[in-house]
Amino acid sequence: MAKNNNHKAVSYNKWGYIFLIPFVVVYLIFQLVPLISTIYNSFFENYRSGLTQIGPNFVGLANYAKLFQGGDIWIYFKNTMIMWVMGFVPQILVSLLLAAWFSNPSLRLKGQRFFKTVIYLPNLISSMPGSTIIAIIFFVAVLFAGMTSLINLYEAPIATVQEKLHVGRKTACVIIAVIGVIVSLLIQGIVSDWMDILSIYICPLGAGLAGIMFFWIAGKKYVETQVNKGRETKFTKMYCPICKYIYVPICILVLVLGIALGGIG
Repeated sequence: MAKNNNHKAVSYNKWGYIFLIPFVVVYLIFQLVPLISTIYNSFFENYRSGLTQIGPNFVGLANYAKLFQGGDIWIYFKNTMIMWVMGFVPQILVSLLLAAWFSNPSLRLKGQRFFKTVIYLPNLISSMPGSTIIAIIFFVAVLFAGMTSLINLYEAPIATVQEKLHVGRKTACVIIAVIGVIVSLLIQGIVSDWMDILSIYICPLGAGLAGIMFFWIAGKKYVETQVNKGRETKFTKMYCPICKYIYVPICILVLVLGIALGGIG
């Protein structure tokens, strides 16, 4: 019986290595090989000047010496450390706070399983075999979500063109598409800077002000009444505290970092 049990254990264990194969293959192709190639090419002079190809010529450690001779590397290092500290410290504080909340049985928080699953899900996905494929699928889904949102935005003008010009749907779609392309090309140089201002300053400012109005001024009772409308079971009582003490400060932090660093995206 012992031999049979050991044989079964070995046969089961081999499936763990089989499930690791996709991760190993993806890691070798997309991370390890490019990393080794980058290190190898760093010892060569290889670039294009206009139409003239320079190299590849072996230069040893000359590229590294040139890198440290200029003062820019210390600016890059300082900026990286600032962004790391600004991002890492709040994450640790929020993580410890959430861990204290969800691991304390005396609080008897509702929805603990749901929040634990949501918080741990990214780590679970990133550590599982084929996580890169799942990430690709996720971002493709986000792409299609954005496309469907654009379709919804264009529905109103398309319907208006159909009604006013008495044309078919295909013709109306072509008219709106042509107008959209022309307008976007004409205003690109005008609105590009404004879009940076919108994403860096206006969006976090608006989100923060909305959060302050809703969660701080309107009050917990009003918030719980609004979020529970139409629900058969009441939403978790932690919704208001989390949004009030975590969401709103994060919006303010993003706004401050955007002003200080000129954007953090």
